[in-house]
Amino acid sequence: MGLLDQAIQQAEQLYDKLVGDGDLTTENLSPYPRYAVAEIRSRKETPICGLALLETLMKRGDSTVIFRRLVRNGEVIKTGDPVAEIEGNGQAIVTGWQVGKSILSLVSHIYSRVAETINVLKPVDINVTHPHNLPVGYDKIIRYAVSSAGGYTYKTGLDENIYLTPEHTGWVKSLKNAIDFTNKEIGESRSVISVFVEVTDSEEVVLVDHTKVNYVYCKGFSIEKIKKLGETTKGWIKLIVDETVPLTKIKELRRAGVKLYQLNVNQFFQVEDLFLLNIKQ
Repeated sequence: MGLLDQAIQQAEQLYDKLVGDGDLTTENLSPYPRYAVAEIRSRKETPICGLALLETLMKRGDSTVIFRRLVRNGEVIKTGDPVAEIEGNGQAIVTGWQVGKSILSLVSHIYSRVAETINVLKPVDINVTHPHNLPVGYDKIIRYAVSSAGGYTYKTGLDENIYLTPEHTGWVKSLKNAIDFTNKEIGESRSVISVFVEVTDSEEVVLVDHTKVNYVYCKGFSIEKIKKLGETTKGWIKLIVDETVPLTKIKELRRAGVKLYQLNVNQFFQVEDLFLLNIKQ
């Protein structure tokens, strides 16, 4: 199943959870299905992504709803521009919008952030990716948005990768123990399971040397610390950093061995409503 199909499936699950036995507000206003014609317009200039998810949610309450996309995925739309036309069961349209408007804004916002960052970092060949600890229930939707913008994605399920956090390290007394136990247990599965290590101190990174670790996430590290790590490790390690390192300076990290750039999930969820639904009939 591709990322889009996974994102659609997750959006449907969110719809079912939020709507439950019915949308009381919409049903009280109109107890019987009423034909409606509506359009979705942008509130501000932005690239759009995720109309396939919104179409699914509009049709979740009534599969006969007609949804016409007026723009392509990734297209930049201006303030006030129409992006889709919908007609059919008004209840299904309004309910679908209550669930879908935040998802459409979220996906478009992530697409815009990732695309902008990729454009800045392209000259130094640093990838843009997402945090490992994506919010439950939205992880596949976010991965789809990152991928659509050209970013790098990896699986985030606890049964899909090894992600060693400071809590794991404290549990087994040391980072070295955590890595040794991990490599011993995954054995032959090592080729298909990636190992991520989250560190909070430069000295911990040195302990990862000569181990089978794919990525080291330097959470909250300054650019000075990252540079020092580049010198210490001689560029052998794949470092992941977050947005505590300014984009204006991150190009310098290429010499420090940075292979990936980690976006901070908090930036993703500071999202305003980018679109509005206008019911014309």
